[in-house]
Amino acid sequence: MIRFHVHVTTHDLPVSVATYSGLFGPPAVEKADYAKWEPAGFPVIFAVSTRKRAAGLDHLGIKADSEDELRAPRAALQAAGLAQVEQRGAECCYVRADKVWVTDPNGIPWELYAGAGSIEVFGDDARPSTTDACCATGTAGRSLVSLGPKRL
Repeated sequence: MIRFHVHVTTHDLPVSVATYSGLFGPPAVEKADYAKWEPAGFPVIFAVSTRKRAAGLDHLGIKADSEDELRAPRAALQAAGLAQVEQRGAECCYVRADKVWVTDPNGIPWELYAGAGSIEVFGDDARPSTTDACCATGTAGRSLVSLGPKRL
């Protein structure tokens, strides 16, 4: 199953958790700096965290149960000319997963990811970068922004 993913930065996690719990029910994951909802019957994974300075949209994404389900979306992004940055075994947002990152023509980072195992820390991939994406950095220290999307 493929689900849409939205990650928002918040300055007040308890207020955000209370607000979004009213919409989605109790969080599936709740940490001191992060909360995530995966409501049954609603194909979205919604997360909030306090990891960035500016509040607002952090990134969008698509989560799949398998790499096979991501073939068509990845091919579509490649056909659109968007540079892809691959991360194998990325540790971010309390999850270990294989990911592909792109930046859309509006500068919004997108992650496509499959396979997930929970981890106890936010993740080593959550290091600072020039991108607004939660955990994404490119290969050899280059950020998604430096790789940039190919403008359509």
